[in-house]
Amino acid sequence: MRAVITGAGGGIGEAVAARLTAVAKAGGERPRLLLVDVATDRMSALGERLRDAGAEVTLHVADLADPASCREVGEAARSAFGEGLDALVSNAGVMPPDGPMLTLSVEDWDLQFAVNARATWLLACALHPLLSAAEGAVVATASIASSYPTPPSNTYAASKAALATTIRQLAVEWGPDGINCNCVSPGPTHTPMTEVVYGDAELKRIRGGRIPLGHVAGPDEIAAVITFLASPEGAYLTGLNIPVDGGLTANLMPLYRGS
Repeated sequence: MRAVITGAGGGIGEAVAARLTAVAKAGGERPRLLLVDVATDRMSALGERLRDAGAEVTLHVADLADPASCREVGEAARSAFGEGLDALVSNAGVMPPDGPMLTLSVEDWDLQFAVNARATWLLACALHPLLSAAEGAVVATASIASSYPTPPSNTYAASKAALATTIRQLAVEWGPDGINCNCVSPGPTHTPMTEVVYGDAELKRIRGGRIPLGHVAGPDEIAAVITFLASPEGAYLTGLNIPVDGGLTANLMPLYRGS
């Protein structure tokens, strides 16, 4: 398994790296991972743990808001893997300061779209020759917000909707190249990015109670689905945006009954 994982310094990205390592080892493969994040210190400890588990790990610092950095990830992948890549897991994302659209700055709008949508397109294009050679997979982390925008997260929902549609477009165009492209849309998930919310145990309990499966997800529950889509078992799935939300988006009608 040769994989590029962005946003690998914590949360879902870290969980994906650990799962891909475990799955590859169980199948008798040596996992080879290129971990990408905006800061090396977020990835260093993970890299050591994965190396101890038998993985070959390369760390790469990149600000994915910068198109040149996305191209450099492609160069790093060619250096690490040669001519083939089994999976791009495009997981890096940013959230805007809370607030209404009326007060959103152009700079915050542009940053959301640059990291949450454009970066996946640029990375996928930079890695296309390697993915095509291996008939690999692109898996992007979107959000249920892409279909169910909620104040006060302003343009986060729009940027994730753009990501989901970009993945569908790539799926249609790149299917003949043997590349399958899918999104996973997490529901409420406790990660370092959402610690400001779910670090409050009572709020986490209340929000978890609104989910049919009864709890806010952990990163590994999202990573399990991403890992499946990135593996050969998911090779005949493409163009999907799969909600991994404990049934939350299937349970919206009770809100109209006052529950």
